[in-house]
Amino acid sequence: MFLFLWLGLLAKPMLLTLPFALLLLDYWPLGRFHPPIRKTTLRLLAEKLPLFVLVAVVAVIAYLVPRSEGALRLTGTLPFSARLSNALVAYVAYIGKIFYPANLAVLYPHPRDTLPLWQPIASLLLLALISALAFHNSSKRRYLPMGWLWYLGTLVPVIGLVQLGHQAIADRYTYLPSLGIFIITAWALADLLAKNPLPKALPITAAAVVLAALSLSTRAQARYWQNSLTLYERAATVTQNNYIMHYNYANTLLKAGRYDEALANFQKALQIRPRYFKARAGIGRALLKLGRTDQAVDCFSEMLELRPGDYKANYNMGLAMTEKGDYESAVEHFHKALRVKTNAPEVHYGMGRALYLQGQRELAARQFVEALRLKPDYLAARVQLARALTEIGETRYARDHYQKALELRPDNTQVLVNLAWLLAAPEDTAVRDPAAAIKFAQKACELTDYEKAEPLDAFAVACAAAGRFPEAAQNAEKALLLATVAGKEDLASEIEECLISYRSGRPCQRPQPEYEINVDAIDLD
Repeated sequence: MFLFLWLGLLAKPMLLTLPFALLLLDYWPLGRFHPPIRKTTLRLLAEKLPLFVLVAVVAVIAYLVPRSEGALRLTGTLPFSARLSNALVAYVAYIGKIFYPANLAVLYPHPRDTLPLWQPIASLLLLALISALAFHNSSKRRYLPMGWLWYLGTLVPVIGLVQLGHQAIADRYTYLPSLGIFIITAWALADLLAKNPLPKALPITAAAVVLAALSLSTRAQARYWQNSLTLYERAATVTQNNYIMHYNYANTLLKAGRYDEALANFQKALQIRPRYFKARAGIGRALLKLGRTDQAVDCFSEMLELRPGDYKANYNMGLAMTEKGDYESAVEHFHKALRVKTNAPEVHYGMGRALYLQGQRELAARQFVEALRLKPDYLAARVQLARALTEIGETRYARDHYQKALELRPDNTQVLVNLAWLLAAPEDTAVRDPAAAIKFAQKACELTDYEKAEPLDAFAVACAAAGRFPEAAQNAEKALLLATVAGKEDLASEIEECLISYRSGRPCQRPQPEYEINVDAIDLD
């Protein structure tokens, strides 16, 4: 039992109350409390002493570890009266959810000190009434106090007196406490049926109906857990003033490319909680994605007024300035971010990108190298480093970095296209390999179903490098059409000039186009 309790506690601290629950089982149904009561009680406690020691150790660990990570922040900021009021209301709310599991959510926001006074008072009176009824019939129906105390006791670790996280209640915690309520319900129904016999088919039918209803409800509820979008949207819909779920939903929408909806939910989160710094940052990130760079700059400026030294706010401002083309200001903000946190690979990468666009290729390469030192699997940093190395003449090292990038992401079309361009370069005999260039470019085309201009353009360049000019012209024609339709006028003009060369049996002498590299502003999680 000690071993399995230890394993259970490693999985979840809900089992901290198990030794006390075992004492309730000693009371009923085992009936192990015999006169003299004091001696019997001491014996029952002594046999469980190793379990009490174990839960005491785990309780200390469970308290200290989250505290070191900031998870107990609300305990320090919430007065005890607010935590006690919420705990009383939560005890009643959990019972309601057990019998009527509707409008369930992954997180219910803590009301802090906004609960009307009547709610905790009414909850306390109701709990006191149920307790009185349970103990009033304890001599004849010992399952009543046993089940009720089981429910009250096993909820203690997660009722919110020590506040872990931002939730008021959490349905996932009731799998163990609800057993007490189910015990009361099952044995009370059995007593009722014993006194008032019914046709045997009736209770069986009633049980089948209840199970069928719960099965359908479970199926419906499971749909909301398909992915983060459905889960967070549901939580934001069925709860009130849930700024955390609006924020999480907005973050997921942002990653899904639904930028307008993301912005609306970030704004909703900020409206609910005006001092929610993360929501303000989210608004700036969404504005950047929507191309509303000036508004994003204004948003990040407000953040920096509130927290001038915040490294993520400075990083996000650096990205916004990069998008505006103000590379000098961008580098300045990245420097400020690095003064706070030197080991942030995304900041080194952001600075490297700004320096690269500023034309300072060697300085940019150093920043990309540092980003890779901190995060070796940083794909974007490795691709940009290879581009920078190519442009300063270090093509062999560039080729090596592209190949390492392909080891990380074999199906990344950007890496395939860039590597094809490098290997097709007619002036660089050190790495020139037209056959390999064709292979990589063709794979990029296949991955994009021959419907993207950039891979087809690289395929045409590679074919021309191998002397396959008719094939190069054919691919360039397709690339030109796609670039024109996509509104990429500069790229279309360059492809059109190359097409003339291919038709004349000559390779195209032009540098590789600057393809867009996706760089995201970071959230504050």
